[in-house]
Amino acid sequence: MKRLASLTLACALATSACGAPFAAGPQDAGVAGIDPLVSSIVTGGHWESGEEVGSYRIVVRLRGWEHLRGELHVQWLREDHDRWEATVVRSLPVQEVNDPDVWSLGAGSFETPEGGPTVLVLPATHTYSLEERTFRITLGPPGQYSVAP
Repeated sequence: MKRLASLTLACALATSACGAPFAAGPQDAGVAGIDPLVSSIVTGGHWESGEEVGSYRIVVRLRGWEHLRGELHVQWLREDHDRWEATVVRSLPVQEVNDPDVWSLGAGSFETPEGGPTVLVLPATHTYSLEERTFRITLGPPGQYSVAP
């Protein structure tokens, strides 16, 4: 009986320890507020405009329920090398990808050819026909992009 009581107490303590809610520490503060509908975030590439330089951040949010679709946003991040920080200077939805509202989007990747503009390569699947395609989006200075047909 004593052994059963000890075993019951040990199980109760283990369960309560494992079931305790996770408290975010200071290092988690930056990610704690990320929208649960965000399915991927990719940062990379390089842009220049006058004296400003920076990189791109690609954010894909989910839409829908049974047929999940992606909503693509491009953000231009200005880098401040003196302060070791980056700030968003522009953020735009990519209407050419978002408006048909039929594409499930994967995590993109960047191509940065020597001396050329950064190109976002984004895999996509049509949520109804399952047709696969790859979007190629040439990125420029803040607010500028073009989607290849």
